[in-house]
Amino acid sequence: LHDFLTNEDGYLLLTRVLLLAAIWCLGCLMAQMLHGGRELLGGYFLLFLLVVNASLFFDYFTIWAAFFCSVGMLLLLHQMKRDADQIQIVTGTLFLVCGFLWRIESALLILPFLGLHLFIVCIFDASGKEQRISHLKKAGKILFPSVLLVIILCGIDYSYKHSEKYADGVAYNNAISTIIDFPMNDFEEVEEFLQDVSQNDYAVIRGGIYADTEYFNTAYALKIGNAGSRQMDPLAPEEFIRANRILSEMVTSSKKTVFYYVVLAVLLFLIILSDSKWYYRLEAVLACLGAYVILFYFAFLGRLPLRVINSVTYGVYGIFLLLVSQMEWRKRIEWKKWIQKGLFALVFCVLCLDTLSYPFIPHQSILKAGTEADESRWESTYEEGALYIWGGSEYVFHPMEDFRAQGKLMTDQFMDHNVCAGCWTYGQVYFNNYLKRLGIPNPVRALLEREKTWYVADDPCLLLVYLQEHYDETTTVRQEGELDGVPVWRFVKG
Repeated sequence: LHDFLTNEDGYLLLTRVLLLAAIWCLGCLMAQMLHGGRELLGGYFLLFLLVVNASLFFDYFTIWAAFFCSVGMLLLLHQMKRDADQIQIVTGTLFLVCGFLWRIESALLILPFLGLHLFIVCIFDASGKEQRISHLKKAGKILFPSVLLVIILCGIDYSYKHSEKYADGVAYNNAISTIIDFPMNDFEEVEEFLQDVSQNDYAVIRGGIYADTEYFNTAYALKIGNAGSRQMDPLAPEEFIRANRILSEMVTSSKKTVFYYVVLAVLLFLIILSDSKWYYRLEAVLACLGAYVILFYFAFLGRLPLRVINSVTYGVYGIFLLLVSQMEWRKRIEWKKWIQKGLFALVFCVLCLDTLSYPFIPHQSILKAGTEADESRWESTYEEGALYIWGGSEYVFHPMEDFRAQGKLMTDQFMDHNVCAGCWTYGQVYFNNYLKRLGIPNPVRALLEREKTWYVADDPCLLLVYLQEHYDETTTVRQEGELDGVPVWRFVKG
């Protein structure tokens, strides 16, 4: 997209266009599913508040993938209850495929919920063998384009990741993910398996410093990851307790996540309380149980970020929307009606109050993301030949945060003089080419051998010891000022 949109953030522009289209389609779908003015108005109001409250437009590509996939799932599954609408099938297929394009791993989190509803409809919501076969044929016609395109997309993704050009970068990324994202043993526990790795080396790579591109290659990262990763015993009671503790801590760590699951609990209670068919009520319970199993699995592995929790939440909400639209209240029992009205009123009130407390930020136009950035805080680094290598957290919380707050992409001039010592870009083909273009294929070696090259970090000790162990044992470090309040260090051979 950069060739056509030179000043815009093309990826984010495309994403937001698709998000708007997905929200519009979801609104149209609700108009078909929710009968009655009050139900439809309430559904639209809930959709609006959830989109605003969840900050969907400012979220993460994992969340976007799950949202696209859940909208596609709803559009396709809705066809099982009506005469097939080719436009909706094409649109649902588009959004499902977009989910896989944005992030395959996130899209896969939605598929169990799609499979659950298909199973219930095809097996239980049929009066006999012939109707079951008819449902299965209809499901095949509706889902065949999606399945075919997803298989093709996954095949392309697999061939891309295992190609000669990119296989090493993918393996490097996976190894770093093992080290950073999942629990690791202390050095003392794995020292015998890492004979040529010092305790400081272990601390450096666990601390996210990958800038020595000669030493920290794929083989080295795999060796650290394989030796240091903590092995879990799935049958141990303490591991079960630990995973559930992580799960509960993560769910309760965000006020919004807590609220979403309170809403789900309310909807589950209403579905169970209703006079809907028993297998639809069972489906609601199984959807919640499935969400728990998925989240428990990630918690057991020691890797359960909020974006995974929120992605799974979209899958459950999709199933619940289908079930609520078919909810029956044949028994007009007064206390049931009041519970129904009272719980929905509670949900709307809490959601309104929470939305009003949301810290809205000034509008930032993505059409000008590549222009007019205020670089005054970094102009001192633009001296001819100067290069500043930042520690990972310092890079995120200073220059990256500054450009993000402006709604701007980092400028070419900034990128020509500032490099992060540790981020997910290391080991990738484009980043290796970028380092070569700057003349520093190995940033760590440049810190010691290149003129006008500084290290920007709160604490240089890990890198100092690393340089002493691998390059020159007489290396010393001295502070040469500050940059945006962060100390600037110069490494010198003794």
